[in-house]
Amino acid sequence: MPPKVVDKKRQAEKEKIAIDKTFGMKNKNKSKVVQKYIKAITSNAQGAPKGGIENARREEKDSKHKDLAKAALLNSLFNLDTDRKGKAFDPVAKKKAKQLEEDALA
Repeated sequence: MPPKVVDKKRQAEKEKIAIDKTFGMKNKNKSKVVQKYIKAITSNAQGAPKGGIENARREEKDSKHKDLAKAALLNSLFNLDTDRKGKAFDPVAKKKAKQLEEDALA
C-alpha cells in the first residue's frame, strides 16, 4: 500500500506545479495559444492513461499479422501460394492461364 501513497503525493505535487505555471493565464488572455498551453500543462500533470491508444494499435497490428500468418498456413496446406496482400492463388493454374493468354496473342 505505501506505493499508492507515494503516487498520490507525486500527483498532488504535479497538480500544484501545473496550477503554479498557469496562474493568472486563464482569465488574462483567452487566445487559442494560451488555452492550448494550459490544456497541455494540465494534461501532463494528470499523466497519460496507461495503455490507451498505443496498445489498441499494437493489438490491431498483431491481430492482422496473425491473420495473415494463419491464412498463409492454410494456403500452404492446400498447395496454394500467397501474394503480398495475403490472398491465395494457385501457381499452376496461374501459369496455365498465362501460357494460354500468350498463345492466344501469338
